[in-house]
Amino acid sequence: MVSMYEARQNKEKVSRTIFIKKRETEKKTSAENNKNVHQLQNATITDFKSLSMNLRDGCLEHTFKWQSSTGNLKDLNNYKVREKVTWFPVPTVIDAPAEYQTQGMHNGLAVSEAQYGEGIDLNKLFPTGFTYNNLQLGVPSNPWEVNQVFQIEKNGNWMNIPNSNFIIRRWFTKLANNKIVAHLYKEGDKSQSVAIYL
Repeated sequence: MVSMYEARQNKEKVSRTIFIKKRETEKKTSAENNKNVHQLQNATITDFKSLSMNLRDGCLEHTFKWQSSTGNLKDLNNYKVREKVTWFPVPTVIDAPAEYQTQGMHNGLAVSEAQYGEGIDLNKLFPTGFTYNNLQLGVPSNPWEVNQVFQIEKNGNWMNIPNSNFIIRRWFTKLANNKIVAHLYKEGDKSQSVAIYL
């Protein structure tokens, strides 16, 4: 038979045990929440991968996808994706807008949501504003090289996405019938060469 004193002690022991377990659970939950917040704050793009490169409507259509470092693309819902492009001067036998006649850089005007996990890049074979009157018949121009990298925006800062670097080379040839053929070669984790006539 348990005395009233022993019963009170057992009750207090049980109460303390319950209270301690409750505090341990609260600490564990808080730690898990902090971990989740940390993961969300540090979520970024991983596994950038090209899916296809195909000729479409005068462009090389480049499709690609990516994953979230947390395993959940929705964790990237506050982030944006864009391209950053740098180039060397266009070969002198090609007439081009002034900005392309010297080495330069621009950031892509099209910005997409990182949480979608995929994108499409269109590379024109005949860039807008270029003319080819100075090409020699049957002599290919020197290649015009453009470097492209995709970036993720986090807290106002743009950072390069790993494994998203590409080199784009264009060159042009005048044929006997005065048609111009444009060649484009894009190289990165996937490569493709295409050509069309103007």
